[in-house]
Amino acid sequence: MHRENGLVKTGGCMCGAVRYRAELTTREVLACHCEQCRRQSGNFWAAIHARGDLLEIDGGDAFVWRRFKQTERGFCRKCGSFILWRADGSPDVSIAAGSLDDASGLTLTAHIFLSEKPSYYKIEPGVECFSRDRGEGPIAPEA
Repeated sequence: MHRENGLVKTGGCMCGAVRYRAELTTREVLACHCEQCRRQSGNFWAAIHARGDLLEIDGGDAFVWRRFKQTERGFCRKCGSFILWRADGSPDVSIAAGSLDDASGLTLTAHIFLSEKPSYYKIEPGVECFSRDRGEGPIAPEA
């Protein structure tokens, strides 16, 4: 993979049928608490952004994109792992932080869509919090 200014990371699904190599655009992991991410992953979804044009996916027929509303999610057909997410028209993708082979050097920096977070867990202080996305001003974590 051609490396520009980013950090190259590899990862894959649970069964190993799908592997990827990506150039990250940041070292910041975001935790998304929106309803779609929670329903898809079972809780909030921690993700890191990568350049879509430099994403390499190996897995042939095991990898599939599924469309829902204005987004697509990338899965392994064999084990069902939810690995990738992208918004319509975006040149970048979000990668499940838990699917990385090595997450060293990355840091959780924000919780987004806290307006949709369920009440059964709390957000600890120390990480920026946003009611929706980071385009809006930060909010205080719950007490």
